[in-house]
Amino acid sequence: MTPMSNSKTRLSPQTTTMASKQIPGSDLTRVPRLTFAFVENFVQANSRSAGTSQLNKGFKYYSEGFISSLKASCDDNCCRLTARCYRSQRKNESPHDIQIMLHSEPVSVSCASCSCAIGLSQCCGHITGTLYLVAHYKLCGVRSIPQDVAKTSLPQTWHIPRGDKIRGMSVQEVEVVGYKRDSDEQHKPVKSTLYNPIRSPLPPFELLFDKLTVSHPDSSLLTTVLVNPIHLL
Repeated sequence: MTPMSNSKTRLSPQTTTMASKQIPGSDLTRVPRLTFAFVENFVQANSRSAGTSQLNKGFKYYSEGFISSLKASCDDNCCRLTARCYRSQRKNESPHDIQIMLHSEPVSVSCASCSCAIGLSQCCGHITGTLYLVAHYKLCGVRSIPQDVAKTSLPQTWHIPRGDKIRGMSVQEVEVVGYKRDSDEQHKPVKSTLYNPIRSPLPPFELLFDKLTVSHPDSSLLTTVLVNPIHLL
């Protein structure tokens, strides 16, 4: 008979990862595919105004990480989303509680509520931010809701150099991508098409400055471009 060990069994990283994927309410595979265009159309259809305020606030809550504790519970044709949204001004108060019911055929919001003052309108900024977040997950192909990790649960990082967060780039490297509300297609980015039409190498600037000094001593190029004073004599 093999004696039982009293030592604690340590889970391998692979086992821990598999366990984290099975957290109840984190499965996104059965959640209907939402898009940013769907969110905007839903808000504008249910808002008493144009919905601009709700969309702007909702995008802020989504992009700045105000939405937390997102969970999804789905069956054959219905999905229930719950989340919490921190307050933008009174952060010391408890977050708002959000509930959203989705249907997959066709994709629609059957009902939504929030604990804020206008939560019964079904399209407040907190509900909009939650829908934006789910649409972002579906667009990126995320299969499981990322878990909220508190900073105090992570190793300290004060000894790690911050590094260069923002670097400069030339105009040729900048790409601008458009966005259409009624389409999820990825548009071709627009970039600079500037090029140098002169294939031969340019003459030395010293030669140009020497000739300008003789022929056009009042040229603005001589006063705006830093040159060697010897060439201006």
